Amino acid sequence: MPAATEVGLGVSARSRQRQRRRQAPASRPAAGSSPPYGLEELRALFTLNPDDLIIVGAARKEQTRLGLALLLVWARVEHRFVSDPAILPADVISFVASQLGLPPQALSGYGRRPATRTAHVAMICRHLGLRLMGRGDEEQLGQFLEAKVAQTGGLSALREAAEGWLVRQGLLRPTEAMLDRLIQQARATAEERLFTLIAGQLGKRQREQLDALCETQEGESALVALRTPPRAPSASSLQSECRRLVSIRELLPERIAWGVVTQNRRRQWAGMVRRL
Repeated sequence: MPAATEVGLGVSARSRQRQRRRQAPASRPAAGSSPPYGLEELRALFTLNPDDLIIVGAARKEQTRLGLALLLVWARVEHRFVSDPAILPADVISFVASQLGLPPQALSGYGRRPATRTAHVAMICRHLGLRLMGRGDEEQLGQFLEAKVAQTGGLSALREAAEGWLVRQGLLRPTEAMLDRLIQQARATAEERLFTLIAGQLGKRQREQLDALCETQEGESALVALRTPPRAPSASSLQSECRRLVSIRELLPERIAWGVVTQNRRRQWAGMVRRL
């Protein structure tokens, strides 16, 4: 049975692993850039199951068994292969080595033949049910993310959604740069479509009035003036607030059909406007 999914891994362990991933350089997942694993985390993330041990045990040399095992457990958790298992965190290497009854130093010499690692990667992909992302997968991920943009525009939330989708599809995770590009592209495409949908519900005069709010005169736009909080209570400030309320009500359309755009997403847009 493919073991590509994260089912069975502790929720807290998965969350912490995502945090480590954001902190660690993509080229060196060990690099001393993240805190050491606790024993519970090591057990939750990097324990070899009986099927794993059958595959690993078929290798003859100690360094081959340990290198294969490390590639396997890391690919299961990260959905990505490291170029050299020796760059993995020392506590991960020690924990996996202990399961094989080997010292961590047994890894020395693994991967001297590139063909060995290539064969191991193919073997692990079959074992875990993983495959490389193709062009069709990129398009499907883009469509999935575009639908999510109606709920949130936060890059961290979209990244977490993308990584969950990759796991469910049994896909190896692409490079950070590629994943960022796909996320940003999907967000830009979806937001343009949503803005067009909303703007299409406004009349020409309403669009012109709203556009005029962003025009600056002597360094300040009308939008800034409208969102400026009132001064100390007084008759003049009360009159000013009333005029401001009237201006806002005149600009607001009677009704907007938001469709799939959630209330949370509208709050995010409102926060963007407040920063203008």
